[in-house]
Amino acid sequence: MGRKLSGIDLNGVQDYVARNWLKDASGEDQFEDQTNLGSSRSCIVSLKTSLGIEYLGGVQADLAPHGRGEGYGAAIGGPEHRILLGEIIQSAEPSIEKLRAALLGITPPSDYAICSIPDSDKTTEAYQDALVMALRKAQFKNQLLVWRSVLVSLALVENDVAQIPSSVGIVSHSNNGFDLQTIDLKSYNHQGTRILVPERKKIGVSCEHAAGYDRLFNIALEQLNEINSDRFLDIKQSKNIAALGLGRNVKSELLRSNNGLWRELTPSPDFEIPELDFSEDHRQLLVQLNECDFLVFETFTEGRLRSRIHATIENVFGRDVELLSDDAVAKAALLAADRYAKNIPIYFDYLPQISTI
Repeated sequence: MGRKLSGIDLNGVQDYVARNWLKDASGEDQFEDQTNLGSSRSCIVSLKTSLGIEYLGGVQADLAPHGRGEGYGAAIGGPEHRILLGEIIQSAEPSIEKLRAALLGITPPSDYAICSIPDSDKTTEAYQDALVMALRKAQFKNQLLVWRSVLVSLALVENDVAQIPSSVGIVSHSNNGFDLQTIDLKSYNHQGTRILVPERKKIGVSCEHAAGYDRLFNIALEQLNEINSDRFLDIKQSKNIAALGLGRNVKSELLRSNNGLWRELTPSPDFEIPELDFSEDHRQLLVQLNECDFLVFETFTEGRLRSRIHATIENVFGRDVELLSDDAVAKAALLAADRYAKNIPIYFDYLPQISTI
């Protein structure tokens, strides 16, 4: 019987999971790779049941009316019934039960699971510990947290971009800007076969920038508020916040006002792109990556917004920067899960991190 593997990119901006199995029409496990798209700007909703409070994540939370305004009734419409996953991740004391719901909302448990975490000093031990406990409570049998930068470098290996020992400079789009890191791909002899294993020697650097995901979503919210004429309508329930903020195509949507009436909101497709230039200090941080053999940028943005950010970064470096697909981290996490199951090194890390060793 095959071992179920999953690579999880749980981030609250655009969740993904890559798996090596699925259920067929008869309910039997079929072993083939697939990638599941999770929610954008994902949430967790709370439900009152006869057994107490339960939590839902993933698509179920995305579709639920809970926390979407008093137009759905005070019993379920109040804001206390819905919380952004990003807020949980950034909390001083992340909720294990809510993280568990977020995980199970995008994938069933597996035998081996790799879950990505941001590589910066803003990734707290509290979040790492809570995420490990959530994976265990969700009954993932063997689980590891792996730094996002490591998975980005593994994505280059998986896609045959990097085939020999080399250095990788990584720019990861983050909530407050960009996370910067340098990873060395080392040659390793595994049972007579040479493979590339990422080596991480330092903590990633967080570079605050106006194009961080949080700022992009705030700009989208402001633009939606500008076209709203109903004072009883809470725009925060709009799914177009994520679409606009990530540079995707937007469409008209029906939102329920607090007075129970339905309102159609049609946003402008023109997103107000923030100032993208980097300060001189940040340029110096970026230029430090320029000595690397490969430069990589990974983002969940799309279209013109992604192109503008990518071009700005290339302009700072003065050279081509590899652009990863938005599911690349999840797919690399699946590769890491396969290595984990086969007892092949995923990466070398000389910094003590209890949760990730």
